Amino acid sequence: MTNIPTRLFAVLPHQVPAGRAAECLHAAAEAGDVAALLLRADDEGGHVETRVGAMVKLGRELDIAVLVEDDVRTAAATEADGVHVTTGPADATAARRMLGADAIVGGECLGKRDEAMRLGEAGVDYLALDQRLEAGGENLLDWWVEMFVVPVVAIHPVGAAAIADLVRRGADFVRPSDDMWANAERAREVVTRCMEAIREGLGQ
Repeated sequence: MTNIPTRLFAVLPHQVPAGRAAECLHAAAEAGDVAALLLRADDEGGHVETRVGAMVKLGRELDIAVLVEDDVRTAAATEADGVHVTTGPADATAARRMLGADAIVGGECLGKRDEAMRLGEAGVDYLALDQRLEAGGENLLDWWVEMFVVPVVAIHPVGAAAIADLVRRGADFVRPSDDMWANAERAREVVTRCMEAIREGLGQ
């Protein structure tokens, strides 16, 4: 585990309208420590470049890193902070080569230890995994935190009640509930409760 406090890693569902997404992200940033925003691909597997560009601009204003899922071309064209790779270590290596050393390249592991280790060897800046998964008879998050120093994102969305435990287990980043995208007021409420849970997990 790194020495930085646990931070929030938001994931924007593709069906959320752009205007509402911006309002919610503003409110979330005001309420707590949102480190990153991941833009998932739509149902056809792509991204709308104009929408990504608008969120990248907003992310810069709010000091939130904006990452694009599996789309190096769009990440480069919109000057996003990096790419979130779900398709394996080879693609993570290719993304690093294309985007350069200053870009963020994260890797999402689907639940196998060897895949997680190969992503680490590929030089990802963080490993994202479903914190509920087991591998080799052991929880994958607990195993990773014990064995490796690459920061880990608990990528399955959780409510505030579960966050304190994830902090104690060593998650560097946690994903808030997708309820945060309902409206600005809800975003503020969700993130406020997440921050309270993070402080509880840190013993503050």
